[in-house]
Amino acid sequence: MKKFLRTLMLVVLMLPFASQAQETVTIGTVAGNTYMVPFNSLYGYSFTEQVFLASEIDMAGTITSISFQIGQAYTSAQTNDIVLYMKNVSRETFSTTDYEAVTAGDIVYQGEWTIPVCQVGDWITITLSTPFVYDGTSNLMIG
Repeated sequence: MKKFLRTLMLVVLMLPFASQAQETVTIGTVAGNTYMVPFNSLYGYSFTEQVFLASEIDMAGTITSISFQIGQAYTSAQTNDIVLYMKNVSRETFSTTDYEAVTAGDIVYQGEWTIPVCQVGDWITITLSTPFVYDGTSNLMIG
């Protein structure tokens, strides 16, 4: 069963300034909680959503990749077909029965993605096929 630390996430932002400098934003702290995020393919299909507050990101920009700190060691690479969505949203939380609707226009990555051989605490990265423009004032939903 795959488990990832949800409390640490890197969001690489390409700032929209003339220099086009890249910024890395780290969201969260190590809390020891593990979740099946960004996906769980135990039953061949799952859909998870998470929200990161604008105050945690604290800047606007174009997101080109996201990284999650792994919460379980992988002794062999594991490939999954995934669809990754991003949206600027107003919601701050989810209940156990709701979700944020997504459309094809919200897709930032679709295809095979491989979790490499790694140890607990390693970072794994998904480079987006469609960069996402984060507005800096909304909360960021990743599905």
